[in-house]
Amino acid sequence: MFRTVHLMKRRHGMTPEAFRAYYETRHAVLGKAAADGYALSYERFYLHPLNDGDPEPIYDVVMMLCFPDRATFETCTGRVANDPEQSEMFYQDELQLFDRDSVVVALGDDVSSSLPPVAPCDEPFRTIWFGRHRPDQTVEQCRSYYETKHRLLGEYIMGGYAYNYDRHYLLPLMPSAPEPDFTFIMEMNFPSRARYDEMAASIGADPALCQLLNEDEARYLDQSRMYRYRAERCASSMPPLIEAIAAE
Repeated sequence: MFRTVHLMKRRHGMTPEAFRAYYETRHAVLGKAAADGYALSYERFYLHPLNDGDPEPIYDVVMMLCFPDRATFETCTGRVANDPEQSEMFYQDELQLFDRDSVVVALGDDVSSSLPPVAPCDEPFRTIWFGRHRPDQTVEQCRSYYETKHRLLGEYIMGGYAYNYDRHYLLPLMPSAPEPDFTFIMEMNFPSRARYDEMAASIGADPALCQLLNEDEARYLDQSRMYRYRAERCASSMPPLIEAIAAE
């Protein structure tokens, strides 16, 4: 699977509510039409402060597209890029929606933990975390420490509380592209806000665990560049690829 991750901020003067309404009723329609027959999924995660009084999120939405492979992604994007009318339509619509100077597009390399089963619910409480490696470390060193050491601590803490514990490592989409501002996005979903709060309370009630968690994060993360948010997910219904391609 080939995943692209798009981090986007609304244009100046637009409210979060207007941004989401425009995206879901206008821009997502264009995106779905372009991705039909190529993408496996097209998801938008709208970000909100996790707690009352927290600052506004650094991005308004995390958009993810998944393709079977890179070749399919390049065919899809190439069709848009090579169609002047469609390219202009996307460009003009983006001007109505995004602060285009803030847009980040990256390759997402996924790693998922296996957690004990948790009772299902209709609408999980979603969280998205941003993290960046320490200035004196490389992306590869950060990822190695996370996956061989810190991941085990995270799995221990979240076992029985969360449905999933996923890391989307952000890499340059093209060889010449700059390194993304963040090393990874971490996604966790819970049965409810109450269940998330129970997990957080269990950590806070254990001073030794709090210290261990803080010290371990300091070994691989720039702790001044860590952000966590509540997320609301919207997903387009994508047709099965074999049917969409056969219909062309």
